[in-house]
Amino acid sequence: MNGNYKTYVKKDINDDKFLTLVGVLGSAVNGVSRFFWSLFFLKTGYKTVVLSIVGISIIVFSSLRFTVQTKGAYLFLIMLVNLGVGGIQVSTPSLVQYMFGQRMGENCYGIFWCTVSVANFIQFFFVS
Repeated sequence: MNGNYKTYVKKDINDDKFLTLVGVLGSAVNGVSRFFWSLFFLKTGYKTVVLSIVGISIIVFSSLRFTVQTKGAYLFLIMLVNLGVGGIQVSTPSLVQYMFGQRMGENCYGIFWCTVSVANFIQFFFVS
């Protein structure tokens, strides 16, 4: 959803300025949230962070189709998506290094990001 937020609503919201604003604010939320996610990660650990992100995702994806005609609600949900992405990007490197060790963790994390790119391409075709 983070990469295809414009494509998803192109029939319902035909306002490119607004959708650009959605992307900018979403990216800002992603960047700012990483600081708070890292503090939360240090205090609680990976499992709590991931469960929080799953909770956010359930809220977003269960209500997304009902908000595509309301600009403010759609903006809010895309900001929540970016909030979750920020949490995953903060916590995943630590988990991968913990699971596989520092040397193998670096390689596994590189593979992880390659799969994220492939998933974005697949999602683009589903949304289109």
